[in-house]
Amino acid sequence: MGPEPFVACRVLVVDAVPAIALALRATMRRSGCAVMCADSVAAAEVCLAEGAYDVVVMDAWLGTAALALCHEIRAGPGAPAVVLTTAYPTSDVLRLVRESGADACLVKPFALADLVECVAGLVGQGTGRAP
Repeated sequence: MGPEPFVACRVLVVDAVPAIALALRATMRRSGCAVMCADSVAAAEVCLAEGAYDVVVMDAWLGTAALALCHEIRAGPGAPAVVLTTAYPTSDVLRLVRESGADACLVKPFALADLVECVAGLVGQGTGRAP
């Protein structure tokens, strides 16, 4: 596979599993992104209140609060793009993800290069805030 696309943006990673959050952070940093991590929806809300992000990558398994946060994020002016991840791609979960307003959904386990490509595509479309 070729080199990862260069992505210059601000990313908020929200995942309760430290190893996953660290892997996503390292991957996005190698791609040129400034990355902040949050381990809960409450921590993500604090991060969003304190800073601007181009993309939020969030685990849908954080529950209905995560889906509600996604909907809230996408409803705001100048909203960042939202990528939800899930290890449980049942039809009900995928329906909830679609209804949340997420821009994309990645099913775990996914290739880290797929995340970089997804974020690059969203930033390139101008879906999130301009870098």
